[in-house]
Amino acid sequence: MQYKNNRLIWVVLSWQGNLIPKAMRFSLPAALTCLAVFWLKNGSLRSLTDDNNRAEFATSTTSAANLLGTGLLFLLTFRATTAYNRYWEGANLISLARGEWLNTASSVIAFCTQDEERRDEVRVFQALMM
Repeated sequence: MQYKNNRLIWVVLSWQGNLIPKAMRFSLPAALTCLAVFWLKNGSLRSLTDDNNRAEFATSTTSAANLLGTGLLFLLTFRATTAYNRYWEGANLISLARGEWLNTASSVIAFCTQDEERRDEVRVFQALMM
C-alpha cells in the first residue's frame, strides 16, 4: 500500500485499507435498527430523557449486551476449537507424510544392487537419497 503523506494522522484517517468503512456497513444499520425498534416500542425518542424509561432502556441494553457477549463468546470458542483441531490434524498429517517419505527412502536404499562393479554408483545414489 502506498501512502502519499508520511504524517501518522493521514495514515490513520485514510480510507484505503481502513476497516472503518467496512465496520460502518454493519454497525450503522444495526444502530439505526435499534433506534427504530426503540421508537416503535415507546412511540418517540424523547422518552430516552425520562428517568423511568432511561432505567428501562439501560436494563434492556444490558440484557442485549449480555446476550451479544454470550453469542460472541460461543462463536469465539467454536472458532478457537476448530483452529486447534485443524492445527493438530495438520501436524498429524505432516508426521504421516514424513514417515511415508522415510519408508520410501529406506526401501530405495534397501533395494540397491549388491553388484561389486556398480558399488561407487550405489554409494553416490545412497548419499544423494540421504
